[in-house]
Amino acid sequence: MSKLLAAALLCATATAVHATPLEDLAFSAQENNHDKVSGWVLERMVTLELGDRCWAKILDKKNHGNALFASYARDIQRYARTVTGDDWAALEGQSANGPEANRAIVDKLVTEFAPKLHLTVIVDGDDCDASGNAMWLKYVSEALTSLETYPPKTGKAFVTIHVDPKVKTVRTVVGKDGSTFTITGAKDLEPSGWPSEVEGPMKRVSSKN
Repeated sequence: MSKLLAAALLCATATAVHATPLEDLAFSAQENNHDKVSGWVLERMVTLELGDRCWAKILDKKNHGNALFASYARDIQRYARTVTGDDWAALEGQSANGPEANRAIVDKLVTEFAPKLHLTVIVDGDDCDASGNAMWLKYVSEALTSLETYPPKTGKAFVTIHVDPKVKTVRTVVGKDGSTFTITGAKDLEPSGWPSEVEGPMKRVSSKN
């Protein structure tokens, strides 16, 4: 093999294995939660449309927002347990079968559940607040907590959170299917009583209503 070809193959390989920001965040969640399932949950069930400066802050482990996504991965797992009865973290860590076999079981369960849940977060602008006080992170937390408390009758949930600096309120629109939730919220101010604007619409279409 020529040196030129070897160099080209090495370059191609390096390009192929380059991680995306979401993959980096998923890996961080795995490290924080000491499991694999947290990373799989973020990679397969979460889409983040963030500006470059916002991504840089979220990936910085010195910012609280980084650790929050490990917590959100747990929230998604609790929602899945509410819907399916399967505790993914417990299954991955059980003493039976062995680590690799347990991870294979959980990997399959996550893959099967992924078409029933997806969270998309869109934060307008190149920059964002990545502290625990950031409104967009509060919206994520409230949406996931509300889903766990009030799972949709359909057994499916597709949540889009659009954080827009031009709006001053929080509003949730529920699709006719009872599974689609579009939350539009202010970016830099906190509207009075906003959590009820997320929880209330989810409660109305819940199996627990």
